[in-house]
Amino acid sequence: MSVYSKQGSIIDTVYDSDSQSASQAYDISGHKLIYPISNVVSYYRDATQAVEAEISALSDDWENIVFLTDPHGSGNKQHSQNIALYLISNAKIKMLVLGGDYSNGYWSKTEYDTYMAGLLAYGDTSKIYALMGNHEVAGESTAVVESKACIYDDFLDTKTLNGSPENTYYYIDDPKRKVRWLFINTSDSGSSFSMSQTEIAWIAQSVALPDSTWQLVVFGHVTLAKIAGVTTQNETNGSSVISAINNCNGTVVGYFCGHQHIDYCEKIGSLQHMTMLCDKFENVNYYDGISVTNRVADTSTEQAVSVISFNFKERLVALRRIGAGKPSILETMQFLY
Repeated sequence: MSVYSKQGSIIDTVYDSDSQSASQAYDISGHKLIYPISNVVSYYRDATQAVEAEISALSDDWENIVFLTDPHGSGNKQHSQNIALYLISNAKIKMLVLGGDYSNGYWSKTEYDTYMAGLLAYGDTSKIYALMGNHEVAGESTAVVESKACIYDDFLDTKTLNGSPENTYYYIDDPKRKVRWLFINTSDSGSSFSMSQTEIAWIAQSVALPDSTWQLVVFGHVTLAKIAGVTTQNETNGSSVISAINNCNGTVVGYFCGHQHIDYCEKIGSLQHMTMLCDKFENVNYYDGISVTNRVADTSTEQAVSVISFNFKERLVALRRIGAGKPSILETMQFLY
């Protein structure tokens, strides 16, 4: 349902708690209006607007990214999409990064479509960048082809990207800030937990920045090394990627990912490695002592929407969370590099 104003003025839309969907407001000419807070479910509105106010008060030296990862289809409460759309419509947000694992268990296009429906219905995907997760290649061999095609067709094909966007690894440059945003596919080989040698070679080339004054930010899905001593499936190829990233001729800001469903920040050699809590609604303590969350239905602990802020001038990174998370871990995720 769409809501129109006969005078062309803004009309707030009403959140439908039964269908968990939101209508979009248009003016009389059919132009989409600013995404209203009423599209966000009531118990997330205060937290969402508080983050909006905080990042809106930041100086122009800051760049803000919304990061959503590991919704896992049927386990997701479907509120994070409206939170993200509100922020990218009303706050100083450069992009929304989708970190992968859109379905639960084996790849499911139905679960992928359900999660993406609200984002695609918004009608403007210019600020949305998507990654491949290991669940996008799980199951039949056709899953890899279909999931890559979905991600490419929905979010990448209309953008000017360097690399192989049809295989969901690519980068974009910001010459004004002298920043390269690098997106890697940690499941590119056709296996859930490894990268192809072609992509690894491409990463090694892509970290050659225009000059040494540039900075590099890397997004992926799977962790690249042992986190708190726990071995990940991608450790072998991950070490090659870490070596390639550290050969960057500029400054490496860090690597940002999901996969382990935890909030954890660790420096691996000279690389700052940050994992983000899953957006899936479940209480899973993947590794004892690292992630302890208490996610309760119909409360603001259901989702995990991260807003990562970068100050490339002062070399500072800060994380704000709308939803669940472990405060003691989040505090460590504000660092200088």
